[in-house]
Amino acid sequence: MRRADRPNPVPAGLTALALVMPLAVVALATPALAAPGDLARTGTATASQFQSDADGTFPPDAAIDGDPATRWASGNGPDEDVPYAQWVQVDLGAEASVDHVVLAWEAAFAAGYEVQVATTAPDDPASWTAVHAEEAGDGGTDDVTFAATDARYVRVHMTQRTSFDWDPARPHWYGYSLFSFEVYGTATQTAVAFARSTTTVRAGETATVPLILASAAEADATVRVRSTGGTGVAGTDYTAVDETVTFPAGSTEASVSVPTVDHGPLGQVRTVELTLSEPSDALVLGGRTSTSVTIAPHGELPDVGGVTVLDDFESGVPAGYTTWGASAPVTPVLSTGPVDRGGNGLIATVGAEPAAGDWFGFTHDIAATDWSAHDGFTFWFLGTGEGGELRYELKSGGQLFERSVTDDTAGWRQVSVAFSQLRLKGTPASDARFDPSASTGFAVTLTDLGAGAWAFDDLGLYDRVSTIEDAEGEVPLAEPGSTVGIFTWGSAADLVRLGVTEQEREGLPADNHVLSGDYQIPSGGWGGFSQNLAAGQDWSSFRGIRLAWYASQPTRPASPTAGDDIKVELKDGGPDGEHSEVWAATFKDNWSSDGSRWKIVDLPFSQFTLSGYQPGDAATRNGTLDLTSAWGYAITMVPGTATTVSWAVDDVQLYGSAVPAPTATVDSDDVVLVDPGATAQVPVVLTTTDGQPLPADVTVDYANGAGTAVAGTHYDAFSGTLTFPAGAASGSAQTIEVVTHATDAVDDARTLTVDLSASGAAVGTTPRVVLNAVGAPYLDASRPTDERVDDLLGRMTLAEKVGQMTQAERLGLQSPTQIADLGLGSVLSGGGSVPAQNTAAGWADMVDAFQRQALSTRLQIPLIYGVDAVHGHNNVVGATIFPHNEGLGAARDADLVEQVQRTTAQEVRATGVPWTFAPCLCVTRDERWGRSYESFGEDPALVTAMAGAAVVGLQGTDPSDLSGPDKVLATAKHWVGDGGTTYDPALAGSGYPIDQGVTHVESLDELRRLHVDPYVPALDAGVGSIMPSYSAVSVAGADPIRMHEHGALNTDLLKGELGFDGFLISDWEGIDKLPGGTYADKAARSVNAGLDMAMAPYNFGAFITAITDKMGSGDVAQERVDDAVRRILTQKFALGLFDVPFADRSLAADVGSDAHRAVAREAAGKSQVLLKNTADLLPLAADTKLYVAGSNADDLGNQAGGWTISWQGGSGDITPGTSILEGIQAANSAVTYSEDASAPVGDAQVGVVVVGETPYAEGQGDVGNNGKSLSLSAADRAAIDTVCGALECVVLVVSGRPQLVTDQLGDIDALVASWLPGTEGAGVADVLFGTRPFTGRLPVSWPAAADQVPVNVGDETYAPLYPYGWGLRTDAQRDRLTALAGTLTGDAQAAVQAVLDAPIWAGSALDPARTAQAVRLLFAAAEELNGTERDTAAAAGTVVSLVRDLAQAASGPDDAATTADAEHALMSGDASGAVDLLADVLGVSTAPPVASTTTLSLSSPVVAFGNPVTARVTVKASGGAPAGTVQVLVDGTPVATATLTAAGTASVRLPADVATGRHRVTAVYAGAPTADPPVTGSTSAAATLTVTKTLPSVRTDGTDWTVGRSDPKVVLVQVAGVAGFTPTGTVDVWVNGSRRGSATLDARGAAEVTLPAGTRTSLVLVTYAGDRTYLPWIGAPRLLVVR
Repeated sequence: MRRADRPNPVPAGLTALALVMPLAVVALATPALAAPGDLARTGTATASQFQSDADGTFPPDAAIDGDPATRWASGNGPDEDVPYAQWVQVDLGAEASVDHVVLAWEAAFAAGYEVQVATTAPDDPASWTAVHAEEAGDGGTDDVTFAATDARYVRVHMTQRTSFDWDPARPHWYGYSLFSFEVYGTATQTAVAFARSTTTVRAGETATVPLILASAAEADATVRVRSTGGTGVAGTDYTAVDETVTFPAGSTEASVSVPTVDHGPLGQVRTVELTLSEPSDALVLGGRTSTSVTIAPHGELPDVGGVTVLDDFESGVPAGYTTWGASAPVTPVLSTGPVDRGGNGLIATVGAEPAAGDWFGFTHDIAATDWSAHDGFTFWFLGTGEGGELRYELKSGGQLFERSVTDDTAGWRQVSVAFSQLRLKGTPASDARFDPSASTGFAVTLTDLGAGAWAFDDLGLYDRVSTIEDAEGEVPLAEPGSTVGIFTWGSAADLVRLGVTEQEREGLPADNHVLSGDYQIPSGGWGGFSQNLAAGQDWSSFRGIRLAWYASQPTRPASPTAGDDIKVELKDGGPDGEHSEVWAATFKDNWSSDGSRWKIVDLPFSQFTLSGYQPGDAATRNGTLDLTSAWGYAITMVPGTATTVSWAVDDVQLYGSAVPAPTATVDSDDVVLVDPGATAQVPVVLTTTDGQPLPADVTVDYANGAGTAVAGTHYDAFSGTLTFPAGAASGSAQTIEVVTHATDAVDDARTLTVDLSASGAAVGTTPRVVLNAVGAPYLDASRPTDERVDDLLGRMTLAEKVGQMTQAERLGLQSPTQIADLGLGSVLSGGGSVPAQNTAAGWADMVDAFQRQALSTRLQIPLIYGVDAVHGHNNVVGATIFPHNEGLGAARDADLVEQVQRTTAQEVRATGVPWTFAPCLCVTRDERWGRSYESFGEDPALVTAMAGAAVVGLQGTDPSDLSGPDKVLATAKHWVGDGGTTYDPALAGSGYPIDQGVTHVESLDELRRLHVDPYVPALDAGVGSIMPSYSAVSVAGADPIRMHEHGALNTDLLKGELGFDGFLISDWEGIDKLPGGTYADKAARSVNAGLDMAMAPYNFGAFITAITDKMGSGDVAQERVDDAVRRILTQKFALGLFDVPFADRSLAADVGSDAHRAVAREAAGKSQVLLKNTADLLPLAADTKLYVAGSNADDLGNQAGGWTISWQGGSGDITPGTSILEGIQAANSAVTYSEDASAPVGDAQVGVVVVGETPYAEGQGDVGNNGKSLSLSAADRAAIDTVCGALECVVLVVSGRPQLVTDQLGDIDALVASWLPGTEGAGVADVLFGTRPFTGRLPVSWPAAADQVPVNVGDETYAPLYPYGWGLRTDAQRDRLTALAGTLTGDAQAAVQAVLDAPIWAGSALDPARTAQAVRLLFAAAEELNGTERDTAAAAGTVVSLVRDLAQAASGPDDAATTADAEHALMSGDASGAVDLLADVLGVSTAPPVASTTTLSLSSPVVAFGNPVTARVTVKASGGAPAGTVQVLVDGTPVATATLTAAGTASVRLPADVATGRHRVTAVYAGAPTADPPVTGSTSAAATLTVTKTLPSVRTDGTDWTVGRSDPKVVLVQVAGVAGFTPTGTVDVWVNGSRRGSATLDARGAAEVTLPAGTRTSLVLVTYAGDRTYLPWIGAPRLLVVR
């Protein structure tokens, strides 16, 4: 039965209001409680199901909570008239006598239902009894009475729905919904319960939580209430509750209070669970024994973002405002007038009271406008506080996106809505979103406000920003030991320092304060600072976190990706900031793009990923960045810095609005090209956010839009709808066909947009169809390039010409469409500027997308994309990374350089890039320069020798055809003198001490010799572009002129005298760096000086404006611009871009291929320079047990150096490759590795220590900057000391320049300069183990001390540790020469073969004893190989290497200059001169020997034996100076030697023992091989020497001449002759004329003769018979007296 005294408590208007009222308003309302006696209030409700979807959640408990604004809803059933049963029931908690129920229906009422009761087993259908049946329900409120019956469970079982007739086509059916379900009767026990399941309170206020009794208490009754849980923390978020609540006798209501704490508008939503227990005897616990108190943050967010006012109404009602209404009386009238906010406002006057069904408001329609730089829409509204609803809509894509606000405040209020919070009007669950980039206006609906004069002001756009910390006022620096507030942390104390300091920032007050400090964190350590909040905050509605960062670099780096990665961490969830889930993102420590050291860092929350460090427990780590309970942030600094690094942070803020990802996105190609007359196929691709099949249908409406093509003329107008059905796979595509027409024979390209709008998905790209240009001569590939250029140039506007002269950085583009809008001629990727997919395909896709934009322009002039591929395609992960130029210079192999560059060209072109800013032809004259490794070396002759090969490798041999897949446009850089700048130590740490400085030369001739000459072979090879240097040139002390404005060198010398016909491209922001004047002035000066294209990465628009204006003023001539554009277009035609503009991907699979890496491995091996090799320690045996240490042994990034993946490069495994350690391990498994040499040496036999530098680029690497020096790190030095102190050791220096090792050299057995070998460390291992011999030579001088730098070949004082050109080899000399001989022909081959055939070899090596002869033969071979032609020079290098081997073995410190000069001579093409200089080191002459003549004369041709004879020798040599000795021979036997006088004469006394007789005497001159020129030996004609017998002396000394008669009578005879030659033979003794005795002379020439006994006194005479030397002779007669 219906009770007329219980009207429906919810009017229809309130029902509608409940659907739109903000949740906070509804939740904070405190409804009146239901009448006493409602037994359901203390029960528990359940239902067969309930609705929970985009429209809201409607649980069964909402039907018994006593709140008339809440309801239960079943959710929709089938939309047709079929049976649909649902139920909702209440458990009263105890049996009661029930006699009626009250049901308050929502519009979806039950036309048929039963009221059922049960006492037990509610899950058993048999337990239920129907007490009332309704078959014609009409909604509203039903008060159903029935006979009293015992029940614990009461159910409404609904079987028949009502229909809705809003659709004229047919009725619709939904489900069931109840606002309230009340049960009345008499309880057997009094139940106590919470009055509702939830209570919401504003944080900081006290929540009043009601309790109720099912019936009035007869006496005082009590129940205990305690806080037992929830997300809130007692003492932090609320005051804990534990109290006994009393119901006075006769009452049914009581309450408990919960005081809460306000954490501000960003505080997180917290909950408190309250629980009932311990009811007094008169009570029992009812169904709702727990409730939740929600503590809601409130108040205006601390928004400091700016507002851009669109309409301030100070000048009347703006154009475009219109009104609308259901009838004239209610249609608003708009006017403006003074308002009490100040100034004028908009007044919308509604003059009549609206009737039911009326509608009215005003609108402002605008052309599609980009509002995407802002976060939301805002205006001021003068409210009355009467509760009406103000609705407003924003428009985009032909749709309305709605928002409303309740007029609950009297006075002016600011109404704001984030774009992301707008939903489609009428269908809020739709994925369609307002597109702020194409806003078409807004509308305001006044219908619910009614009649009146409604005031508005300052309609505009706002930027949503909330400050976390600005370092002003009381900064929350943490107390010592506390982790709440701002504090530093690290792996050790005091690694990071922090304070609050005053520091200026542009646009802020002069006394601005910042967080600042410095840090120095050792490698392997960590450190940073955190700001932990005292309580969690809700950041979930924001887009990201923002901060102002003060770059550590004192000068602006030359790359958008320069600087270290600084990590920012967010602390999400958990109990506090130290136990939360940590999410991380990074930004670059560098300058802002506008040239400020302060830069704004925006980090969208979507960029954060889970950090590797997670301090929270498992419950905290839910893997989702919720940010509903954010505890703060942390900033991690960079470890491993060489010096202390300063930092500063300001204005840490939350910004923007969270942008929920759409369920699906509809996208297309941005540009679709089609030949006129063909049908364009426009793809439409649907992608789901989660990658799953589409959950519901998506429809896409399309139609032709605006453009230069005319519907009906150039194409058929079109429109239609595409449907992607539910279940369609993500990535599904459909096609829109656009039929085009060929009209004119000659026509420019024409465009039209294809407008898309979608239901159920967001729309991404709006495609443009481009009808290709046709018929013009420049499009005809068969015509000569000059004709094509002339034709095109004649068609171009000024804007198109200046656009061609402009190059932008891809990161500088606000949108790719700027390429088309500005007609840009070029885009580049600076170091580290890479696509999201840093792969070959990712690059090609990116470049092709940019190219499509260029081809959407009128003339379809293709874009030329450029990169710094300086040692391979070094921006691309996985590309082949070669040694830097300094290593290639060490290899001294021009063929290898060409092969490296050709391989690079293949990889670059395969990624769609046709242009590289390489090769660098600088001559490095000071190793303190941070770019020295980009040079081939310090000798201009060496750079010259490599220049042509580098260009040919990149461009091929025909510079007019660069269209192949293995050719790119080369750029010779940096013209001119960049390697010769003067070091200024005052700039260390605050600028670039040497990079971008001034090159001082005494004369233009010196400039040519040192720096210009290397460009000549590049020009001969047809290099297509040249990049001027940042540096300046000063000749003979004149004022320096920066190369970017040096007309004499750029135009007169380069383009004029040297005939360069390519184009000059500036360096990165090279114009900006010019001194004096405005940017426009600098641009004009640069262009007038010969610059053709400006690399203006971010200010490309300013360049276009500057040149356009300067042409208008006459400061830049039309002819100069035409010349520049002609040069640019010529190269684009040469590249084939007009004919094949898109990426040729045919060689994409070769990027980083094994074949390419083999080339890099060869280059790495050939680049190694063996400086020292004691006892031939290298090469190592393959089974040698090795101990490997050092910082660069296993670091791929360090061995690759700067310009690898990023501008500055980076340590670690930054790209695929093989470290040196990995190369060693592949060749030898017996390896122990310990980076810091801390592991035991064990049984290792040889140590290998790989030391050197970490990566750097340009001025960042100048000595004195960023801790860079020529000294090894302390860790590397310690590793050398440790390993070399324990083992024989090899030290490899992996660096971009020499490192000082002088003081440790004595402990190093083998020293190798490894340079920066690239990704193929196995190439280094190849030479260590002898798979490839060491053949490299120093490309620069290796200094002995830091104060010796700069030290270069040719210096007046030159004493490096190792001279330029030094390099020990480990290949066999004979093998080297034999291999060469097989490649030669003619005289050169004969000369080399003569060396091989000469007797100068000891096995496979030159015989040291035959050095002079070997050198002369090698000199003769070198004479046949003089010249700079590549093959000749290579052959000459081999010949000279043999002499160098000898010279290096023999050289000392004083020979360094000679050795270096020899290398310079060789690289200059003077191979014989190189040998001559090396021969000087050996003390050997290479001049041709001259013949000598020797003559001999004797002082007497006849001489008695023993008499002196002198041989006089004279040696003469025409053109020479005989020196040395002569030898005199008698009858062919050497008898005497003498040294020639300066006059070539010598006197030789022949020996006394020349036998008697006739003799032949000759003189032999051995020659003077070391004389200059050498003198050959010669032999004199023979002279006859006759030696006659000589007279001896005969004596009888010692003879007793007076004897007795009986005494023996003995005559003692002595025969003497020439001293040393004793006479031989016999003597006779005569007595008175008769011979009385004879004797033979003994060895002394003496004899004794005994006379007969009877001899008396007589005259005695002795005679000598003579021999072959002495004549017979007689002694003096003596008287023998006998007594």
